[in-house]
Order: sequence, then structure tokens, then C-alpha cells
Amino acid sequence: MNYYERYCGDYQRDTAHLSLAEHGAYTMLLDTYFSVEKPLPKELPALFRVCRAMTRVEQQAVKAVADQFFPISGIDGLRHNARADREIAKARPKIEAARINGRKGGRPSKEKESVNENRNEIPQKPPGLFVGSENPASERTSGAAAREPGGEAHQHQHQFHKSLESIHTQTIYPSDKEMRGDPLPAPEPIVQACHENGAAALMPPGVAGACCKSMARQGVQACNPHHPTLLALLQAGAVEEEFVEAARSAAIKGKANFAYVIGTVKRQREEAAKLVLHQGRMPNRQELLEASNKAATKDWLPPELRVSGPEGSKSGENRHANQ
Repeated sequence: MNYYERYCGDYQRDTAHLSLAEHGAYTMLLDTYFSVEKPLPKELPALFRVCRAMTRVEQQAVKAVADQFFPISGIDGLRHNARADREIAKARPKIEAARINGRKGGRPSKEKESVNENRNEIPQKPPGLFVGSENPASERTSGAAAREPGGEAHQHQHQFHKSLESIHTQTIYPSDKEMRGDPLPAPEPIVQACHENGAAALMPPGVAGACCKSMARQGVQACNPHHPTLLALLQAGAVEEEFVEAARSAAIKGKANFAYVIGTVKRQREEAAKLVLHQGRMPNRQELLEASNKAATKDWLPPELRVSGPEGSKSGENRHANQ
């Protein structure tokens, strides 16, 4: 044998205890065993020569490996390796087949095998397909009928052309604008109604749609011009700039969705409605101080005018009368 399979896992498991010299001796003995396909001789000098063991250390390694992995058989008196014997027996049929093919000039090519198989096959007409017409007269008559202007084949061809013309006339082709990729005109805006306090207030057409388009330009997704909150905000006086600013802020925060944007506008308007703002010009510091003093002395009375009870009220009245 010029080749044998060497299983690394099995080899390492069985030879983990060997030294470097013993590994070399085992490899040399195993290669010789497979190459000659026969057991090894039992004499140690013959094994020393096979392994080129010249020193005492090398010869001791050969002896240790031979005694452990190539024991002497009691049947023929030779050194056998059980695993090698099994592999050789398994490979012999393949080796014999290769030898036979070699004597014949090598293994036949696949092309020759396919040609031989095709020669052995009997050609048969497949069902449903006609290799040739079994009646030559029918072929001649069918060809003549196809060439005749009023024949059956000519009528079928005429009907086929008519069907093609009807298909072309019914087909709707794209317009020039669609072919050029020009934007198509937008559909008519729908007037939305926003109900507040039971009364219906009409929204200007296209206001909600314009707000949605502006928000979409800022990256807001799933804009809905029919959303009741959006319509209520527009009815309350919200303008397009409020939604655009809210959409821009939402995009920066990574929350560019329609519900978040209109919720932001709604919250801003609710917070603004809660504010109590001063009307008119803002007073200066002196005016604020005077207003504070007036508020502090608004209900102040001198001690003689203060009423502590019923008697005090009468005495106060008497004092005023005497005066």
C-alpha cells in the first residue's frame, strides 16, 4: 500500500506516553507494515535496521514500541498490529480493482461509458410528443391548408390579429408627464370639519394637508391630515410654523413621529393658556414699590377709628359726635 488513513485522534490517544524517539520508531514500523502489507519479523535486529536505529537509545525505543504495539503472534510467530491488519483487509478489494483496471489500460472515461449506455438503449417515442408524422399525406394536406387564404389556419391567424388589436385599444398607456417623471397634480383638498362645543367649524381647505407636508419634510412619519387633535389645534389658531418647529425638535431628539409632534404642540398651547400675564406696559421698580405700599395700607385705620366691639363702636360714635 502506498497510502493508508491515519487517524490523528486515535493515534494521540494511544501514543500519548511515548517519547520522541519512540514516536519515530512507531511511525517507521507502521509505514513498513502498510507498505509490505505483511506482519513484521520478530527479530529485533531486523527491526533496528528497518528503523535505522544505530544508538542504544534508539534501539531501546524500537524494542519498547515493538513489544507494545507489534506483539508476536502465537500462530505464525510474526509481529502483528491489529488495527493495521483491519485496515489492510478493508483496502484490499479497492487495491485489487485498481490493479485490474491498470492491466486494462486504466479506468474507462465517463464519456465512453455514456456512449456505450446510449448505444445499448432502444430509441422510443415519448408519449404525447411526435417525432415525425406517421402519415406523410396528412403533412402535405395540412401544409396546403395553412397556405390557402381561406383555409382554417388562415382564419385562426386572422382572429389572432383581431384579438391583438383589441388588446392594444383597451390598454391604458401612461401619459407624457408620467413617462417623464413629472409630478402629477395633487387631488382636490377635502374640507374638514372640527366640532367644538357642539358647533361645526369648517377648516380652510388644504391647511391640515399643508401642515402634514411640512412635517413630513422634517422627517415625521405617518402624518394624518384627518387626525382630530390636529384639526382641533388648527381650529384653535395653531399655525404651520408651530408644527414645523415641533417636528424639527422631535427629529433632533429621535422622536420624529406624528403623535409626538402634535402632542408637543398641544402641550405648549395648554401651558401657554395657564399663564397669567400682565396687561400693558411693565412697571419700573419705583412703580412696583408704590403699588406694594398701597396694597399694604389699603385697609389701614388709625387706632381711634378701629372698632374692637359693640362698646367700642358706641364710644367711637360719641367721640365723633363731640367733635
